[in-house]
This record gives sequence, structure tokens and C-alpha cells, in this order.
Amino acid sequence: MYVSAGWTQISVDGDLTFTVGDTQFRRSFDRDRDGWFVGAGIETQLGWLGSNWSLRGEYRFSQFNDDNRRFTLAEESCGAACTLRERLELDHDIDVHSVRAVLVYKFGRREAAPAPLK
Repeated sequence: MYVSAGWTQISVDGDLTFTVGDTQFRRSFDRDRDGWFVGAGIETQLGWLGSNWSLRGEYRFSQFNDDNRRFTLAEESCGAACTLRERLELDHDIDVHSVRAVLVYKFGRREAAPAPLK
């Protein structure tokens, strides 16, 4: 059994299209997001494939930085001290849960198979 923790990064690409009144707006975004992860898993050696092969099963939770965006859709002056703005605000969080099965080959290692638990 093992646990893991560390830093992770993803690239988020997206297109957003929406209509306000009779006007259609389109916004695109491309951004790398940093975050952290924690995980736990189990690894077992596969004796039938040779002593260098093992199989891992792992669960991982990753949380990435919040993303807050403001888009100004329209701006109109209503006098010397007044400006009217129509804005779209996006606030989203990205959390990722993943389960993985991994077949591992360890180069240059010749280990004897561990004794079974009694």
C-alpha cells in the first residue's frame, strides 16, 4: 500500500457562446491551472509475467486554483460621472477524482517475490 501527494497542473481550454438581447457574444479561454493532489493505492507484483512486472490500483483527488473571470459585454456613458456596464462574471472551481489501474515494468530490478502474509 502507498500514499502520494504533490503538485499537479492542467490546461483548460474552452469556448463560451451566449446571447444578451439581440447580441451574441463569444469568449474563448486557454489557461494552465496549478493545484495539489493526494492519493492512495496498492501495488502487487505479478509473478506470472516475471519479477519486474507489477500492477497498481490508485485513487487520486486533485484540486486546482479557483478561476474568476469578468467579461465586459457593453459599456454606455450616462453622463460625466456615470458609466453603465453589462458584465458577465464566471467563478468556477475544478476538482478531479480519478481511479487508475497501471501496469508497471521496473527496469534493472531483480527482486524475489515477497513471502505471502500469514
